[in-house]
Amino acid sequence: MARTHYSSKKMQAALLFFCDTVRNGTLGRTKLAKLLYFLDFDHFEQHGVAVTGADYVHMPRGPYPKQMQKELRRMSGLVQEIKEQSGPYTQYRYSVIPGVEPPLDIFRPTELKLMFDIAKKWENQTAAELVAASHGEAPWIATAEGETIPYEYAYYRRKFESMPDSEDEETSPLISIG
Repeated sequence: MARTHYSSKKMQAALLFFCDTVRNGTLGRTKLAKLLYFLDFDHFEQHGVAVTGADYVHMPRGPYPKQMQKELRRMSGLVQEIKEQSGPYTQYRYSVIPGVEPPLDIFRPTELKLMFDIAKKWENQTAAELVAASHGEAPWIATAEGETIPYEYAYYRRKFESMPDSEDEETSPLISIG
């Protein structure tokens, strides 16, 4: 049975890691939420275990970890939140306060490698690009707004990429979620 229980320590450490690693001014609330989503769902898909075990909710801008805001508030002395007005919208940007180091020793080697891979892959992408990527995945597609996204849906994420273009029912695999 896969483990998906929530770990506040790992959530805070992952938040610190991404806030420390993605330093190009593009790390806002939406992008941070998607980095956590990719971390948890990629690791669950590959190893049957989520890293933080956060509960992800289907929101209009993609999967959102329920516990993220609470943890960021708890980390006020470690993470800086900058509130900016961008037209009619308020944007929030995050960075680690100088001198704060993420406690990477609490992560398993597979978790740590994946965190570095995700940071590298998505660092220069915009929040809108991460939203589009998450909207193209089965976990978000198969749930309705406000629903919690089951981790087991991670196993269907890449199945659509391997489907043949043919409409031939005999060669097209049927994928049912839920």
